Amino acid sequence: MKNLLLILSISLIIAACSSSNDPVQEMPPTELNSLKIWVNSDMSSLNAKLKRYADSIKVNPTDTTNIRKAMQQLFGQLEFGFDVTFVSPENIITMVEPPEYSAVINKDLSDDENLLLMLQRKDLTFGSLFPANEGIWGAMVACPIYQDDQFLGALSVLIDLNEYLKDLIADLKLKEGLHISVFEKSGTVLVGRKNEELGKNIFFDEYYDDYPDFRSVCEKAAQSISGDSEYEYTNEQGQKKIREVYWNTISLYGIQWKILSEQD
Repeated sequence: MKNLLLILSISLIIAACSSSNDPVQEMPPTELNSLKIWVNSDMSSLNAKLKRYADSIKVNPTDTTNIRKAMQQLFGQLEFGFDVTFVSPENIITMVEPPEYSAVINKDLSDDENLLLMLQRKDLTFGSLFPANEGIWGAMVACPIYQDDQFLGALSVLIDLNEYLKDLIADLKLKEGLHISVFEKSGTVLVGRKNEELGKNIFFDEYYDDYPDFRSVCEKAAQSISGDSEYEYTNEQGQKKIREVYWNTISLYGIQWKILSEQD
């Protein structure tokens, strides 16, 4: 399926370039467009499932047996979700599936930025990266449940974003010297060149003080939907080299990811 989407995305890109009246620019790597299409497809499928099971809970929001059944069915259909939780109207996690992650039960999310954003939007919301109690760097996709404007709770899925994105990038079978990284518009790294970059902030973390040119390119990428640039770096042999950089944007229900390709 991923290979079919890759072929389709390349065809769409070629068609768009041949029919557009915009000024001709050098094409970005098709891998960025393919990754964007794959993520959007995966999240669209996940969100449809979340809303469907949230609606099934709405029928009888006090029936814990029904809620548990909906959570189990949703978890069984997930291809990349880590766990499923139910958040009460009081913003407390009261149920989790699978039960092995019961340590999160009774956690109060009243001050959680992602939950507050969901309540503000009153719609499905994709949260920012955070160190989850389950022992991973994850993000919550949460669907609020309302009936006559009354908040009945929320159904949410935790995603291990780093593993999910790395698996997709591996499916791209990148050519030698091409690297893809992903970060939130705020600067938080989801996938970097090194595993140690996960969770660091490109704009503020001291780790990137030694890479000012790379930081400048990322700042530029954060301010535009797509584009290209370059920066100078020193390779392992001590030689000064130039990296070409292209970027695109994935928008997900209240949050933006910046996807960068760097060619050595």
